Amino acid sequence: MVLTATLLNVAKGHREVDVIDANRSIFECLVPVEQVSKLDVMQIPWANVRIGYNEEFKSKVVNDLNESLYAKDGAFHTKHKGIRVLADSATLNDGKLIVNFGNHARVGNDNGNVRGLGDGGTTVRVISEALKSANDPFVQGEAKQYVRLYVHCGDYSKGEVSELVESWNTGLNVSQRDLMQYKQQFDRLAKV
Repeated sequence: MVLTATLLNVAKGHREVDVIDANRSIFECLVPVEQVSKLDVMQIPWANVRIGYNEEFKSKVVNDLNESLYAKDGAFHTKHKGIRVLADSATLNDGKLIVNFGNHARVGNDNGNVRGLGDGGTTVRVISEALKSANDPFVQGEAKQYVRLYVHCGDYSKGEVSELVESWNTGLNVSQRDLMQYKQQFDRLAKV
C-alpha cells in the first residue's frame, strides 16, 4: 500500500520559501539512513522515471554508494547529492518531518499531478537493501550516517514535474526512451 503521508525523524532541517512563488517551499534535511526505508517504492509514490525498473543492480554508482555508506567517517551526506521528493506540503517540528503527498498517484494518474520520489531512487534502494541486514554497522549505531533530503512542496503542474524530474536525473544516465515514456509520448501509439 502506498502512503499519502510519511513521518521522518530528522537530525537537522530547515524550510525555505521559493523566491519566485511564495506558495512553494523547499525543506532541506539531514535524515538518518535508518529512516530512508520509509521512502521505498512500496511506501510512497514515485515520480521518478525509473519506477519499477528491473535492471541488474550493479554499477559504479551502486558500488560508490555502498562504499561510503559502510565507511565509518559519517560523511555519506557530503559525498552524494541526496534524495529529492515532490509533495503537496510538509511540516517540520521538533525533529519530525511530515511529508504529505495528497491523493496523487504515480506516473499517469488521472488528475495530471504527480508527487513522490523524484530523484535518488538508487540511493533509496541501496540503503533499503543494506537495512535488511541486522549486521550492518550503521543499523547497530556504530557508524552514524545521514542522507540529504530535499522536499519540494507546492502546486506543481505535470509539465513542471516532468521538467524537474528530468533536470534532477542527470547523475545516472536516463535513456531518452525512459524520459519519453515518462512524458507519456508513447500513449498515442499505444491506443492505435
